[in-house]
Amino acid sequence: MENGGTTGKQLINERKPPKSYTDGLKQGRKNAVREVKVFFDKYLDYSVKGVSNKIKERKYNEFKEWLEDGE
Repeated sequence: MENGGTTGKQLINERKPPKSYTDGLKQGRKNAVREVKVFFDKYLDYSVKGVSNKIKERKYNEFKEWLEDGE
């Protein structure tokens, strides 16, 4: 086995799978959720508008879960 050169680089490429477009999208979404979470933790409050009902409560819970998943 040779040190350095093209052989070493080929071995590294075999061990590490290349990043794809969807991997970049997932990471971008994750970063956006983190930023939004910081805004809500520091500056904003979220609540249900108007009279509460099942749909509003479900969407409120989905939003809370979305913020927690971004960590």
